[in-house]
Amino acid sequence: MKQAIGSVTGQDLVRQITLDERHVYDTEEAERKMMKMKISKKKRGEFTIKCKCCGLIIIEGDLVRHIKRKHYIICCKDILARITRKTTEKKKKMFDGVQKQDKVYGRECQHNWGSILIFHKLEFVSLSQKYIKFFDVKRDEFLDCKKWSDLTFVINEISENDIKEYADTAISSQDTNI
Repeated sequence: MKQAIGSVTGQDLVRQITLDERHVYDTEEAERKMMKMKISKKKRGEFTIKCKCCGLIIIEGDLVRHIKRKHYIICCKDILARITRKTTEKKKKMFDGVQKQDKVYGRECQHNWGSILIFHKLEFVSLSQKYIKFFDVKRDEFLDCKKWSDLTFVINEISENDIKEYADTAISSQDTNI
């Protein structure tokens, strides 16, 4: 027992902890630098989002915002008048301060577009990458993106000002159902 205590006290635990903390910090810093490089390669430009099934224009790209680079939402009240909502039997899930709600379908084409997300007690349309395609207006071609993060255009994070404007102009959810 004395030998075990002697060997533990003989080790430089403080030095080992410091080295481990430094390694974790360096790893996180490298990830932050990679993210900044990836973002800096993105460009500003015009793009539209279209229904993958029929090509109907859903929304202009400058009206899309992201929440923590995970959830991409449409920050425009006009989209609510162009959708049909269908409730799901699944339990409403809460993640990252966002709650997933009903499924969203195009009112004209009836194709699935994504879902409704509740953020700051407001309903936003969140488009699913599975059901949409991006169209580069300047180059007049479709973009091949499997994930939102693959998109070569800059998408701004939702700001407090965006939320305030949206809250002031949002259509009530009763007006969007058929």
